[in-house]
Amino acid sequence: MKISFHTFGCKCNLYDSNQIASFFCDDPFFEVAEGEIKANIHVINTCTVTSSADAQARNLIRHIDKNNRDSLIVVIGCSVRGNSNDYLEITSELKNNSNRFLVIDNMKEDVISSISNQVGRQISGITRIVPAFRTRASVKITDGCNNFCSYCIVPFVRGREKSRSIDDIVREIKNLESNDIKEVIITGISIGDYSFGLENLLEELLKSTQNIRFRISSLRPSKISEKLIELMKIKRVCPHVHVSLQSASDKVLKLMNRLDYTAQSFSERIKYFHKKLDHRDPFIAADVIVGFPGEGEKEFKETLEILNDIPMNKLHVFTFSPRPGTKAYDMKKENDGIVRKRRDILLEFSDQRYKSSLKNMVGKNVEILWESETDGHTENYYPVCGAGKPNKLESHIIKLTDGNVIKI
Repeated sequence: MKISFHTFGCKCNLYDSNQIASFFCDDPFFEVAEGEIKANIHVINTCTVTSSADAQARNLIRHIDKNNRDSLIVVIGCSVRGNSNDYLEITSELKNNSNRFLVIDNMKEDVISSISNQVGRQISGITRIVPAFRTRASVKITDGCNNFCSYCIVPFVRGREKSRSIDDIVREIKNLESNDIKEVIITGISIGDYSFGLENLLEELLKSTQNIRFRISSLRPSKISEKLIELMKIKRVCPHVHVSLQSASDKVLKLMNRLDYTAQSFSERIKYFHKKLDHRDPFIAADVIVGFPGEGEKEFKETLEILNDIPMNKLHVFTFSPRPGTKAYDMKKENDGIVRKRRDILLEFSDQRYKSSLKNMVGKNVEILWESETDGHTENYYPVCGAGKPNKLESHIIKLTDGNVIKI
C-alpha cells in the first residue's frame, strides 16, 4: 500500500512529516513516497503563513482526488488548525466520491491511529531513526511562538513556545549520527528563543558528536549573538544564517510588532557577522515582506538602502498576506500594483547578489554534502550539481558555476 506525503511550508513541517512517515517506513505492508500523485494514502501537511499556502493545499487535494480512486486523503497541519471548516467543506467539491477524506490535527498519534483504523491494520509504532525524506535531517528544538508579530498567524495555530530538553535533542542527534546522517539542520518556529540557550545546545551537540555538521535555520537578527558567531568559526558549524528581517524600516518594524531590533542594529550585526566569518565565505539570506500596511515609498527605500549597504547573498521575498485573527488583518493594504513592483525590485536585487556571490566562489575549496548522485549543497548552502555519492561529504575546489548552481 503506497502512502505519499505532501509537505508545504517550513522545515518544521518537514520534520513533522518525517516523524509520521517513520512509522510506516519499516513496515513491509507500506511503501512510503514523497509527493507522488498516484497512491493509496495521501498525507497532506499544510501551511497557513500566507493565503497562497492555503490555496496550494486545497488545489493539491482536488488534483489528488481527480487522479485517484478509492484512496485515503488525510489533511493535517497549520492550515487545518486555522481553517478546519474550509477543509471540511471541500468534501462537497471533490468529484470522486470513492475517495475517503480525513481532516485531523497534527498530533502524530492521531494521524497514525486514524490511518490504522481506516486501513484495518495495526501500525507497529516503531519509528525509524533516519529521516524518511532528504539526506540532511531537520531536528525540531522548539515549537510554537510567543512573539505575536502583528501579521503572523503561527502563535494561533501552533500555540505558545515550547522547548525540548537538551538531553532529548542530543539523544536524537546521536542516533542520527550512528545511522550515518552527515548534516543536521537545527530548526523550530523560533529557535532563537530556545529556553535552554541555542548556543548552549550547539556546544553540547559539538561535544556529543564527532562527524555531523550543523546548520542553523531561521533566526531573528537580535538572536545572532557573539557566542553564536564564535561557534560558527568551528568547521562543523555551517557558515550560513537565514535572518527573518521582514523590513529594514523602523516605522514598519514597529507596526509589525518586531521591537527587538532596528534597521541600524540589523545592519551592524550582519556586517559584524560577515567580518568575523569572512574566512569561511558566509552565506547570508533574509526574509523580507513587501506591501505591509504603512510601508510607503519612503519606508521601502529605507529597506532597499540598508540591503544595498550590507553583504547580503539572497532574499526570500513575500508580499503581505492578511491573516484573519492577526492585528494586521484590518490594516489598510497598499495598492497591489505598487506592491508587485516593489517585490520585483527586491527579487532582481536578490538575483544579482546571488549570482555575484556564486561567481566569487570560483577557486574556493568547499565541503559538499551529496544528497543524491547528482545534487548536493556546500557548507555555505550553495547548490551543487555533478557526480557524487549520496550522503557523502567531499571537499572540492570550485572551478565552474552555471546559472544558479556550482558544477563539479
